[in-house]
Amino acid sequence: MEETITANFIDSIYDFSRQEFPADVLQEAKNCLLDYIGCTMIGASVLRNETASYLNKMAIDRGRCTVIGTNRKADVLTAAFLNGFHSHYIELDDGHRFGMIHIGSVVISAILPFVQDNGLSGDDLLRGIVTGYEATIRLSSAIQPGHKKKGFHATGTCACIGAAIGAAAAIGYEKALYNPVICAAATSAAGLLEMSDGGSKLKPYTIGHAAMAAINAVCFANEALDGPKDILGGDRGFFKACAENVDLNRLLKPCETGYAIKTIYRKPYAACRHAHGAVEAALRICEDNDIDLNDIQEVLIEIYDLALKGHDHTEILNTDSAKMSIPYGVASAICFGKVNYEQFSDACINDERIKKVLKKIMIIENKELSALVPDKRASIVTIKTAEASYTCRADYPYGEPENPLSREALEEKYYSLMASSGKDRELSKELLNWIYNIEKDLNVFLIKL
Repeated sequence: MEETITANFIDSIYDFSRQEFPADVLQEAKNCLLDYIGCTMIGASVLRNETASYLNKMAIDRGRCTVIGTNRKADVLTAAFLNGFHSHYIELDDGHRFGMIHIGSVVISAILPFVQDNGLSGDDLLRGIVTGYEATIRLSSAIQPGHKKKGFHATGTCACIGAAIGAAAAIGYEKALYNPVICAAATSAAGLLEMSDGGSKLKPYTIGHAAMAAINAVCFANEALDGPKDILGGDRGFFKACAENVDLNRLLKPCETGYAIKTIYRKPYAACRHAHGAVEAALRICEDNDIDLNDIQEVLIEIYDLALKGHDHTEILNTDSAKMSIPYGVASAICFGKVNYEQFSDACINDERIKKVLKKIMIIENKELSALVPDKRASIVTIKTAEASYTCRADYPYGEPENPLSREALEEKYYSLMASSGKDRELSKELLNWIYNIEKDLNVFLIKL
């Protein structure tokens, strides 16, 4: 293959995928899987009626792939689609601030049923996850923030390509097949940020579609039909269509840690990640000060520019609208002292205390904070009462690699989501232990899901 951007990327990511990953990187992949399972279980639980109706209409029960949390099987594409939709539904899945992207909801949703359908091992699954995260984060980091400014949702575009690469690594494709894999995935990659606006409930459709398209790309690439030579860098390729600028260093070289999977964030709060800095600042203020809700005169949120569009609304239409609203997240922190899954229920959204605080919130861009992106996605919150003013700034919200969730916190998040999904502690603990030892028995683990 002649030297092109795509060829250079394939050389780099193929060599990456063939190495022997160290124990701490494999453990990180297991942590990603644990977090993913909790998020997917609760998503499937919330959407149980819609999912059952969809599966019944499609007459799908003929496959052998697990639709997590439903006690049903489907073909590999349907399982990837539904697991992707469910995993992102409650906005607690992992992500990456430089790539402005969610990773596991696409990468794992694609690779897990693919591995199951092809009778692969737990080792193959872990290799696919580590490689999929690497490819996804490199691609998205190389083209952000211009990709977002054009209106693209990187989770639907870059993660589709990254998941396809991860699946190719899991099954052990030779290097020659990586070009048709990437070509098919790149032309299938789609995702519009408009899907997040106006109380839309279809944002997770982008994630499900990306996972499904990734698997289709991998399967079809094996038919020995090659694509163009430079789908990424060509004159009418992915970068020209979807990016303003491309940082080839981020695309072609490993990050400072050597493994992009070690640079992700994990979410402690059930809201869009852009809300987390402001949520954390508000929580700190309320934890350190005894503030009466009736005394609050104004709440000022200062945020970076990329967080404003689509996340500044104070009119909350439904649960999905609340998840996308930075003001709602802050109001929840002030009123309830927590911003968990339960705080996005209809009862909380319609709570008079929330409505009262929302009317007092103003959110504005702080140009100094905008200049820090993507190195920092900082927020400043000021709560003013008649007698005092309280200000707090959060540079690295809890869950960022600079301020990571502890293993204990990650496991407690998992247990909490499993309990909310109706799973008892004994089964949840059994699944956790299998995930941490998934190399030994992948099939038993999948049966329990």
